[in-house]
Amino acid sequence: MPIRLFEAAGLDGLEAQLPLCHGPGRWARWRMPGAEEVFEPGDAVCRDAVVAGRLARELAAQKRPIELARVPAASPLVAGLKAAMKGRGWVSVRPATASPTIALGPEWREPESRFNSRRRADFRRAARRAAEFGEVTCEMLAPAPAEFDALFDEAIAVEARSWKRAAGTAIACDPAKEAFFRGYLRSACAKGQGRVAFLRIAGRVVAMQLAVEWSGRYWLYKIGYDEAHARCSPGTLLMLHALRDAAERGLSGFELMGDSEAWIADLWTREAHECVRVRTYPYSLTGLVAGLADGLAWARGRIRFKARLRGARYALPGWVERHVAGDAPPTAARKIKRLGRPATAAYFHAATATAAEVAAACRELAGELAGSDALLALKAPAFGFEERLIREIAAAGVPLAFDSLSEAHAERTLALAETFSAGAALPARWQRSPADAERLRAGPCRIRLVKGEWPDPRADMPEVAAAYLALAGILAGRKAIVAVATHDPALADAALRTLLDSGTPCELEQLRGLPRRRATAVARQLGVPIRLYYPFGPGWWPYAADKALARPYLPLWALKDWFGVG
Repeated sequence: MPIRLFEAAGLDGLEAQLPLCHGPGRWARWRMPGAEEVFEPGDAVCRDAVVAGRLARELAAQKRPIELARVPAASPLVAGLKAAMKGRGWVSVRPATASPTIALGPEWREPESRFNSRRRADFRRAARRAAEFGEVTCEMLAPAPAEFDALFDEAIAVEARSWKRAAGTAIACDPAKEAFFRGYLRSACAKGQGRVAFLRIAGRVVAMQLAVEWSGRYWLYKIGYDEAHARCSPGTLLMLHALRDAAERGLSGFELMGDSEAWIADLWTREAHECVRVRTYPYSLTGLVAGLADGLAWARGRIRFKARLRGARYALPGWVERHVAGDAPPTAARKIKRLGRPATAAYFHAATATAAEVAAACRELAGELAGSDALLALKAPAFGFEERLIREIAAAGVPLAFDSLSEAHAERTLALAETFSAGAALPARWQRSPADAERLRAGPCRIRLVKGEWPDPRADMPEVAAAYLALAGILAGRKAIVAVATHDPALADAALRTLLDSGTPCELEQLRGLPRRRATAVARQLGVPIRLYYPFGPGWWPYAADKALARPYLPLWALKDWFGVG
C-alpha cells in the first residue's frame, strides 16, 4: 500500500516527519506502516514539542481517522493531537503494550554482576556446557550493504532451527516479513547503523541477533538460537556479550523491542517504555463510521455468549452433581486397565466430601490399580495435607503425583511431593514456577508441566507459552521424567524437543475429553510415550460441565478433533 509522509517545517527547514498508510476503501484509517505486520512501537520524528504540535495540526486536518497502535506515552505527539483535535473531532488514548528497555551505564560492562548468585551460577554453567561442544566466540558485526545478505541468511537459518519454526513465527516462515527485514536492515547498514551478532561454537553459528544502533541505543529486532544447543543457553550467552559490548562502547540504552515477555521480565529487565494506542475520530462521515465501529466492537466484547450462559454456568454444575454419580473407583480402575496405555487416575471428590471419605476412595482406587502402570493423582488440600492419610494410600505401591491447585497451596503441596518422592505439577502461569523447577530439578520427583488453570494472585506470567518453554529449558538435563501436559501441538513439539535434546526422559500427557489428535501425532513422530490423564468420580462431571460453559469453544474443538477436521 502507498505511504504518505506527513511533515512539519520550521525556520530551519524540515523539523518533523511521520509516515502513514491506509488500506483500500473509503473507511480505512491512517496507520503507521508495519504496525500490523511487525507489531513494534513507533513514533513521529520531531525536533521538540512545538514542532510536534505543528505536525499534530496537520494530522488533525485529515478527514480520514488515524490509529497509532503503539506510541510511547511520553511522545509529544500525543499531547499535540489532543490539542489539535479540539473543535475537529475527538481523541481516544488507551494503554498499549509496553516496550522493555535496559538503561545502560558503566555497571553493565560486567553484566553478570547485575544478577543474583543463582543467575550467575546459571551463566557459568551455560558457559561450561557451551565449551564442551568446542571453542566459543562472539561476533558483533556492523556489515556493509554488500556483506549483509549473506549474514542475514545465516541469521534467519539459525532462527529456523528453533521452536519458532514450529510456532510459525520464524522470519523464514513469512516471505513478506523476510523481505521487509532484509530491506530495512540492509538500508540501515548503508547508514552504518545495521548490526548482526553471532555466537559461534566450534565455528558454527548457534545464536544470533539482528539489530540497529541509532541515537546512542541498541535496538534489538530479532533473536534466535539453534535448539540443538539449547542445553547451553546460547541466546543468553550472546545477550550477555551484547550488553557488555554496548556498555563498553558508551551506549545509553538497550531496547529489547516487542513485548515484556516472560523470558525478558524474569531474566533481563522489568523496565519498560509505557505505550498508548491513539485513535482520532474527526467530525466527518469516515470519523463517525470509525467511532460506531469501535463502539460496536467494545459492546461485542462485553455481550458475549458466555454472559448469556452465566446463570446456567453456575446452576448446571450443581444439578449435574446431584443427578450424575460418576464412576466408582473399581469401575474407573477397570476402564483404565482396558485403555492399554499409561494413565494417571485422578479422583474428583464431591464438594461435600470429608478428608476421610476422599482418602478411603483413593485407597480403594490404589488397591484396584496395584501392579498396573498407572499413576494416582492426589489433590493435597482434599486430605487437609495430612501425611498419615497419604501414607495409607501410598502403601498400595501405586506411584503418586500431586495435582496443582491454587498458588496458595503450592508450597505445602511441593513439600509433600518431596517427602513422598511423588510427582508434582508446575504451572507456567505462576511467577514462582521457575524457582520451583530449579528446586526439583535434581531430585527424583516426577514433574508435570502445565499451563495452569488457577491464576497467580500477584500476576500471571505475561506470556504463558514462553514461560512454559522456559520451564522445559530449566528442567532439560534432569534424570527424572518430565511430562509435557498440553494439547497445543506446536508447544508440545517445542517442549518435547528441548527435553529430548538434553537426554531428559519425557512423555506427552493428554486430558480425557479434550482434543488429542494433533498433539498425539507430534509425540508419535518424536517417539515419545503418551499418557492419558483420566479424571473421574462425583466431582468430575460437574467440573467438566462448568468448564464447557465457561469456554463454549471446547466442545466444538473436541468434536472437530473426533472427526479429524482442522
